[in-house]
Amino acid sequence: MGLFAPPLRAAVSAEALRLAWTAEAAGQGGVTAIEEPVTEAGETDPVRVRIPVTCIDGRFVVVTSVGEDGLLQGLRLDAHGGAEWRPPHYADGDRFTERDILLGDGPLEVPGTLTLPAGCGPWPPQHGRQGGAPDRRRRTVGRGPGDARRGHPADARGGRPGGSPPRGTTTAAQLACPMLILQGERDYQVTVADDLTGWQRALAGRPEVTIRIHEIANHLFFAGSGRSTPAEYARPGHVDPAVVEEIATWLARR
Repeated sequence: MGLFAPPLRAAVSAEALRLAWTAEAAGQGGVTAIEEPVTEAGETDPVRVRIPVTCIDGRFVVVTSVGEDGLLQGLRLDAHGGAEWRPPHYADGDRFTERDILLGDGPLEVPGTLTLPAGCGPWPPQHGRQGGAPDRRRRTVGRGPGDARRGHPADARGGRPGGSPPRGTTTAAQLACPMLILQGERDYQVTVADDLTGWQRALAGRPEVTIRIHEIANHLFFAGSGRSTPAEYARPGHVDPAVVEEIATWLARR
């Protein structure tokens, strides 16, 4: 950690970094080779440096931002190796605008995306919260060119102590408004048996609450088959069209 600039050292611990590396490497079968660092052309201060890592079942890239003092100002694991993101086929770019935003201040600052439908509205809001699965936002710590700031790069979900109800159910039970709750049946982090049943109990007898299970969806609501594993998170994908259609239909009825 001696090579970390003070802001980065404050944002991420050695244990969090170890967990992020272990999860990424294990999800791709284990590391076989770490290649020579490559400095991106045209960068000034900080300088973007990419370190390719080869694994048995794939590869990922360690992306760092190095200041003039030689200290790391940003660090993230790029599971897609810098592959360009492409929108899903069902997204019509003429019907909405979006921009990056930052919520909170200091160590609690969290990046997000604000998406606004075209037209005058009014429109019902929809909030998508980043969960515990590995994803690009959660793997980023520090700040560099084009980087967002995020602590806690990775986590592992364990059982709730004492069989306590899932977080949020108490608050949800007190809300007097329609709710749509979706669950991926292949989700091994937030499961039907351990988590969704708690929501069903907390919201039983509420006709304005809709709870649906998508059989082929994982934790990210990506479609797949068989048992879901961490390696699935390393493959680029999009939310299952059936999930998007259900959300859109539910919102249109409000």
